[in-house]
Amino acid sequence: MAVAESGTGFSASGRMIAKTYLFLAFAWLARTHLPPGQAGRAREAGFRQERFKELIRHVEDSGAPMGIREAARMVSVSPHHFCKMFKRLTGRTFTDFVNRCRMRQAAKLLLETGLSVTEVAERVGCSNPNYFTRLFKQYVGMTPSQARNRALPDRTQAGGTDW
Repeated sequence: MAVAESGTGFSASGRMIAKTYLFLAFAWLARTHLPPGQAGRAREAGFRQERFKELIRHVEDSGAPMGIREAARMVSVSPHHFCKMFKRLTGRTFTDFVNRCRMRQAAKLLLETGLSVTEVAERVGCSNPNYFTRLFKQYVGMTPSQARNRALPDRTQAGGTDW
């Protein structure tokens, strides 16, 4: 920082390079000279990130609804800390993520099965069909019946949705 603040003859890119090397030096010093308890925290953070990846895969694969408390338990953190970490890692809330996965699963069921909208709602964890219809419309942009009638574009079947 002292190099960047001095402003003596360094170009903007030169200051950026200097900051990068200082950052790398400090990171190396912290990694190699941290007290034992601190090093354990760094390993634990890496472990938690892996647990988050496992959780995300589980939610995407199952499409089953999952509460924040249950998800927080799976990654061994408090529900409050879980919400903050999930948002930081994914850019969206856990509830939004779960709902997107559920609506993808619902769209797939609507297109690939003859199940009624109520049955699809129940399969993705919505016991109230009216709530399911509102949620589906929020994420997909049309009602479940409209989606089935229009046979959503092939991008949904290919898994390339942007919702």
